[in-house]
Amino acid sequence: MRTFVARVLTVMALGLTAGLTARAYAASMTAGAADTATQAARPMPPQLCASGVRGTIVQRSGDLMPPLDPTRAKITPLSVPVYFFQGTVCVATIHSGPDGRFQMALPAGRYTIVTPIGEAGHVARTVQVQEDRWTELDIHVDVGATY
Repeated sequence: MRTFVARVLTVMALGLTAGLTARAYAASMTAGAADTATQAARPMPPQLCASGVRGTIVQRSGDLMPPLDPTRAKITPLSVPVYFFQGTVCVATIHSGPDGRFQMALPAGRYTIVTPIGEAGHVARTVQVQEDRWTELDIHVDVGATY
């Protein structure tokens, strides 16, 4: 029984950091004992995941008063670390791409997404992930922006 509990905890820990869904945890438990942790550590392709968070991170600066004038406003995608917390525990970490996009498969639950933004400190947003649904989150970092 102790071995089984240890396997479950290991698979859950590896699965959360790799971005697996709850269904993937259950599926990995049917695998052979030696391969369980290895299989759980492989993230599922995003198109096969049922739920999670995806979006973009951009920095906005300049004159953002309506109507938006692209010659006076600057919107720059940010490639930064993105941390996913449940309570005070970091359950996953990824890096947004050069286009500012990020995507993390997560089981249903409440998450706080934290992104460090250089001298500006950090940005934190809380989202509720629903089962079998993707939550869209666009993070705007307004440094030097006027409205």
